[in-house]
Amino acid sequence: MGENGQEELMRIQDLLQSKRAELVNLWFERVIDTYPAETAKFIRKEKDPFANPVGSSTLTGLEGVLDKLSYPLDRAAVEEMLDPIVRIRAVQSFKPSDAVRFVFDLKYLVKKTAAGTDIEDMDLLDRLLDEVALVAFDKYMDCKLQLFEFRANQTRNRTLRLLEKAGLMKEVEAVGAEIIPHNVYKNGGFDQHS
Repeated sequence: MGENGQEELMRIQDLLQSKRAELVNLWFERVIDTYPAETAKFIRKEKDPFANPVGSSTLTGLEGVLDKLSYPLDRAAVEEMLDPIVRIRAVQSFKPSDAVRFVFDLKYLVKKTAAGTDIEDMDLLDRLLDEVALVAFDKYMDCKLQLFEFRANQTRNRTLRLLEKAGLMKEVEAVGAEIIPHNVYKNGGFDQHS
């Protein structure tokens, strides 16, 4: 990154810090608007993190992502902030594009907030937020894979228990040479025995 890029980054980071509370509130509202109306109403109203873990986790994660925006992007730190938000959305019925759309909402909000400032080049911000979106998508897919594996294991275990209850399947206690007749095993196998 050249000197102009560094200056532009500094201006963007100054903007993010000076407008942090406003950006977080606007961003939180946009995320909450992706939920059904009754759910969104509850998330907005309930401030107790124990009664409203979705709202609390989302707000904390959004604040953290905003604070971690820097060049180069610390992917691990951003992933840690995104994890609770994306994990919740992976369990719910969001399509992948809708689950991570909130990252692109921040891009829109920052550009809208930056209008009329001395920030001219938003390419760096675009690249940073595109990278955040990729981290969010990777996290979403990891969560979906974990859910799939959990459900597959649950189904397999349930099926095995049903088969065992029905007497259609039994566990073999000892597997080894005892299964093959002793005289066949002792004489070198089936080919030698004939």
